[in-house]
Amino acid sequence: MKNKKHNEPINRDAVGYLRVSTDAQDDSGLGLEAQRSQIEAYAASRGLTIVRWYQDVVSGASSVKDRAGLSSLLNDLAPESVVLVAKRDRLSRDLNLALWCEKEISRFHCSIESCDGAGNGNSPTDVLLKNLILSFAAYERDLISDRTRSALQELKKTRTLGRPTFGHRFDANGQLEPDPLTYPTFERMMELRYEELKFSEIARTLNNENHLSQTGKHFTPQMVRNLITRIESSEEE
Repeated sequence: MKNKKHNEPINRDAVGYLRVSTDAQDDSGLGLEAQRSQIEAYAASRGLTIVRWYQDVVSGASSVKDRAGLSSLLNDLAPESVVLVAKRDRLSRDLNLALWCEKEISRFHCSIESCDGAGNGNSPTDVLLKNLILSFAAYERDLISDRTRSALQELKKTRTLGRPTFGHRFDANGQLEPDPLTYPTFERMMELRYEELKFSEIARTLNNENHLSQTGKHFTPQMVRNLITRIESSEEE
């Protein structure tokens, strides 16, 4: 590392990490190219040289073993490098995993910097803000998941006239139970919902992954909206 003249930034090596939950997010503000542009602009303003890029298309709660990009990043880290992310929740929406990654990266005397500036630095205030951001990202995801579970419990109490709610069927007593044929699709739909994708993005992803509705049709944004609204509104009834 060569020293620069007084007041000029010292170039440091950095790596960029990009993550989207699905291919559909490439068309949204959280897409891979949008994240790459944010990271490149941030690196240029800080005198950072990006030497490698890593990326994953996977849920924010997925483990490291399911993330080839993150696993490679951790294996390739050089001492005193900077790991750049567009936002801290791109690293993970699971609090324990995020903290574990922070610890692993710090073992190599490296740091994680978010392009929005939130939680960057090592002061007590920075560490507090960083932990709050990670905690709220995990809390938000868990809250949506908990609401969905509660809604399903309400649906199970009484038999609804007409077709059962998507992903379920009626048992011999008229109570809702998971339908082995469609429940995996239901779980995937709600997983995408946890990641705050638009209804159009959820529909496109389900279709790209060859999921079908209970009637054997492809998903439309309106169909996804209706299915999810029915589940979420049942909690309030």
